[in-house]
Parts: sequence; C-alpha cells; structure tokens
Amino acid sequence: MPAAAPAGDQLGQPASAKATGSRRQLFILIGIAAVVAAIAVVAAIRFLPLGGSQQQETPPAEAKPPSVVTTIKTGGTEPDGVAFSLDGKQAYVTDKQVDSIVVIDVAANTVTKSLQLRDPVGVAMAPDGKRLYVTNYGLGTVSVVDTTSDQVTATIPVGRSPIRVAVAPDGRAYVTNFDGGSMSVIDASNSVTATVKLPGHPTHPAVSPDGKQVYVTSPDANVVSVVDTASNGVAASLAIPKAFTIAFSESGAKAYVANNGDGTVSVIDVATGKISSTIAVGSGLERVTVTRDGLRAFVTNGSANTVAVIDTTTDTVIATLNVEQTPTEAVATPDSRRVYVTNAGAGSVTVIDTGVGG
Repeated sequence: MPAAAPAGDQLGQPASAKATGSRRQLFILIGIAAVVAAIAVVAAIRFLPLGGSQQQETPPAEAKPPSVVTTIKTGGTEPDGVAFSLDGKQAYVTDKQVDSIVVIDVAANTVTKSLQLRDPVGVAMAPDGKRLYVTNYGLGTVSVVDTTSDQVTATIPVGRSPIRVAVAPDGRAYVTNFDGGSMSVIDASNSVTATVKLPGHPTHPAVSPDGKQVYVTSPDANVVSVVDTASNGVAASLAIPKAFTIAFSESGAKAYVANNGDGTVSVIDVATGKISSTIAVGSGLERVTVTRDGLRAFVTNGSANTVAVIDTTTDTVIATLNVEQTPTEAVATPDSRRVYVTNAGAGSVTVIDTGVGG
C-alpha cells in the first residue's frame, strides 16, 4: 500500500506553495476592497459643498403665479411708505394727509393701531428692529420711533423736504432731501454725520446689500448717483432718463430702476455700471421692489392702477395685477411671500401673494 501524501499536498502541490497562493489571494481581495472604499469616499466628497460638513442647500420650491390676496382699508386718505418689523408680523404704513402711521397685523390683515406723527412720508426699519426712521416731509426732520413703546425718541433736523429713507446693514440711515438737493447721513447715535450734495431733486435711496454703496435717483436730472458709503462722496453718475425709484436684487449684482417718463424698468449691471436690459412695463411707473429671495420684482403703475411682476432670472414681465386707485409704494415682506402696495387714491393697502418665498 503506497504511503499517504504529506498534509497540504492532496492536489499535487507542496504545502508551502499552497500557503503562498492563499496569501496572494488575500492580498488581492484586500487591494480590491481598498480601491472600492477609496472610490466611495471620493464620490461622497464630490457631492459635498465647500466646507465638507455642511449640508446641501434645499432647492427652492416651484414658483407659482402671483395673485392679489386682499385689500386693507387703512383709515387714512393717502397711504404711502411701508416698512416691516424684522419678524414680518407687523407693517408700518405712513399717511401724511392724516399725520399718522398705521400698524397692520400681517397675519390677520387688519389695522391694529395708529401712531400720530406729523407729515410722515418715507419709513425704514433699523437692522436691530428697535427703531423706525420716518421722514417728516414738511418739517425738514426725521423722527426715530421706538418700536417697543411706539414713542418718538428723537427728532433729527436734516435738509429741506426729506422724502425717503433707507438704512444700511451697519445701522446708518440715508435720507434724501427732495428740495434740498442733498442726502443726509444719520448714525446710530441719531447725529447727522454727513450731507452729500446731489443733482436735481434726489428722490429715492437704495443701499446695496453689502452696505458699500447707496444708489440715489434724481428724476429731473435724469441720473442715478452712486454714493460711496466709506467716503460719502459721489463715486459715479449713471445717465438714466426719468429714473424715479430703485431697488437692488438680493445678491446686489443688479439694480432695478423704475423710469417714470417712458414706462420702462432699467436693469443695471452693478459690476460694470451699465444697463444690461430695459423692460417695457407701462406709463406712470412709481415704485419698484425686489423680493428678499431675489426672484421677483414688483413695479407699481399709478396711472393704470396695476402692478407689473418681473421674473428676475429672465428680466421679463410675467404678470400684471389690478389693484386699487393710484398704487404708489411696493415693499416685500421679510419672507418674500407677500408684497404690500399702498393705494394713495383709495386709502388702502393691497396684499399680493408673490408666488415665491418660504
């Protein structure tokens, strides 16, 4: 009877050769696993935003057609300026014809109270939400209202016929003096720190989102002045006929100018200072506002009693909404869901669902 083969040599291989082959297979499997793991890691990193640990942004909800929600009677005769509390729960509406500011509950769409203030026109909320700046047109002053107590805590002399006010992210307020040919700069201590000379009758100031520039319209001078907030000097002048009001896009890349003379909206490329497009809207344009998310612009047409809606991604008019008599101001809520339009000829505010926001 032949002798048994040594252990490990049942297939005709020596034991050492089989061990070597097993190790080689093991190394191959380990290598394949490492490659697969590396590919998985690279794929995961590929879809992370910069910073790695942050989550991807949620895509915006699909936009809907804009529509009129309701109209609120203010109890006055000529509502004009609008500003919102930081949480968007209250709207402040000026009416210089009855010397008051009405406060509207945004959720209920009702007037909750009225604050007595002489000749109020322009209004803007401070970044901390604690102060409301109000221009007193016939008095040449700006009132500072404490939003907790609803009391005037300061009255600041500015130039002749202060008409509008805009507030920068650092808290400085910029007031256009219509008959004074200037813009007053107010700091957080309620002091006028500079007066910027401007052409014609400066009407509407708009602060860039980064707070570095203020664009000011002068319709009778056919110009938009670009004021540098660091030096309080005019850095550039953009020739735009009958430029009446202005609003920045959310990113600050574009500025929309409502031209009262020819019924168009000029779109300024802020980087180049050039007009990138001109949008035909209709005669009698008054104010323009851009929703906080930057997706839509709303332009009031005082002579046609309408509001034009512009898609800012294509810079085209996508809707025209009927409102009440002589719409003037248009301002978007902080969440971009609503736009409040004051109807100066009807003593009312029209509330528009923007179709965007969240």
